[in-house]
Amino acid sequence: MSDDGLMRMTGGCVGHSQTMDDNTMSLTIYAAPGTRAEFIVDEATKRITLDLKHHPKPAQAIAIPEPLAAPLVNLALHRTDLWRAREFLDEFDRQGGVQPPERIVQQGNRMSSVLRALWLAALGSTMKCFQHSQSRSASLDPETIFGSDTTQGIRATFDLLKNLRNKHVLHDENDWMQAIPVAIVGAPGYEPVVSDIDCLVMEGTDTAHIGQLGAVVDAALAWVNQEIHALIEMIRADLLARSYDDLIALPGPAAGSTPYTGSIGQRRR
Repeated sequence: MSDDGLMRMTGGCVGHSQTMDDNTMSLTIYAAPGTRAEFIVDEATKRITLDLKHHPKPAQAIAIPEPLAAPLVNLALHRTDLWRAREFLDEFDRQGGVQPPERIVQQGNRMSSVLRALWLAALGSTMKCFQHSQSRSASLDPETIFGSDTTQGIRATFDLLKNLRNKHVLHDENDWMQAIPVAIVGAPGYEPVVSDIDCLVMEGTDTAHIGQLGAVVDAALAWVNQEIHALIEMIRADLLARSYDDLIALPGPAAGSTPYTGSIGQRRR
């Protein structure tokens, strides 16, 4: 926190976060490597603005006109979800990963709670890009990215993992989690006649799915990055076709605002 009451966060790296002093909100900035801008959070107004002092030649920030900006915004949000999924998978490996099970049934969990959380978070963050959202103009299309042959290759892998997410991780519908109610009846003359009563739960985790998810994330991220690059060049050409006076007359970027508890149930504009 600086003397002027502003909090500054430099972009250009993925996953830079800062906790606000007067609450529990942590802000994470995802920006492409090489981004030369500083994000300023005003503690009083909770508004987020840009400072270009890190740019080699200080300039004027302008908002990209809406028709050009909309597809870029959509892809940037998907890129962030995929970046996050890749972060989780990389951390999974740094934590030691997991070896294939030695047998089908084993005592206790093969993966630690941290590894299981990273795996499930990576799966959820990836599939988020391919689900309908009221605040995004379009979800990613698996046929465009992975092809139309659902019987083999990475498209088949994607469909498998999507079903795993939909039918087991998010909704309990298939046999990857099973409950077995059981009561123990003692031998003749033994008291109590009925002793232990419990319901055992068996849950399956295929460790091969973790590596397969990494391939899906990398393929989707490569496609998104390619599309973003093409969009950026198209936007650049459009802006360069305008006079300098017209460029600097464009409005500045809309100020962001810090999320808060009351905005959780509201649709993002």
